Amino acid sequence: MIINLNEAFKRQSNLVAFNFFNIETISGILDAAQEKDRIVILSFGESYMEHTPIEVAAAMASEYSKLYKKPFVLHLDHATRMETVEKALHLGFSSVMFDGSKLTLEENIFNTTMAVQHAKRFGATVEGELGYLNNEDGSDEIELVYTSVKDSLRFVSETGVDALAVAVGNAHGIYKSKPSINVDRIKEIHASVGVPLVLHGSSGIPMEVLAQSFEAGVGKINVNTELALAGCRGTREYMDSFGENPRFENAMRMARVEIKKAAMEFLDL
Repeated sequence: MIINLNEAFKRQSNLVAFNFFNIETISGILDAAQEKDRIVILSFGESYMEHTPIEVAAAMASEYSKLYKKPFVLHLDHATRMETVEKALHLGFSSVMFDGSKLTLEENIFNTTMAVQHAKRFGATVEGELGYLNNEDGSDEIELVYTSVKDSLRFVSETGVDALAVAVGNAHGIYKSKPSINVDRIKEIHASVGVPLVLHGSSGIPMEVLAQSFEAGVGKINVNTELALAGCRGTREYMDSFGENPRFENAMRMARVEIKKAAMEFLDL
């Protein structure tokens, strides 16, 4: 069953969003969720559409929802174009994120409000983002500019988002040094806005810090890099051990196993 973000929070207080874009990622994530008996969020990024059509992603999620007993959220991640949001909603995505973090505050509020209005027609939820992180692929350096409490209150009040992604020292990709997460700022923002906060770039943040973030008001963490590295590790180990004539399907099977293991570590939180 595919549910929206609010329904997921009613059933489970802390949620992990894992990025998927093919059979190995979606099945590895759902295998972990089934074994740990946890609701998860399947996130499909707008940037993935270059190599996996969003129609295919939606169809995969729909079919897998019939094969697994545990419900999950089907989430559009980091959408910067309103046409992507609208297409995802028509295809059955139960949650969407409009990423206006590179826009002015006024432009971000205007566009995110439009996304909320569209989503309501489909019974879907919306995540907004306030405070710019680095590129989603981790290719540029992060500027340590924290999301402000004042702007957060205005943003949530005027847009009506169901969750808010914040910048509190987190970054996409592989951290160049040990990340320093401002847990106090998380507490301040959550006390002000009253909606679950979202921590992007959770790969590489120590598990104890993620646990503190959950306690401070984060309701959803996003994990991508750890799964991507795990899938490559499984593939490499198979290729190294097999010799000169490896088979692609077996390499993908090992990738799925390692992706499941990585996902399970985060679900233990």
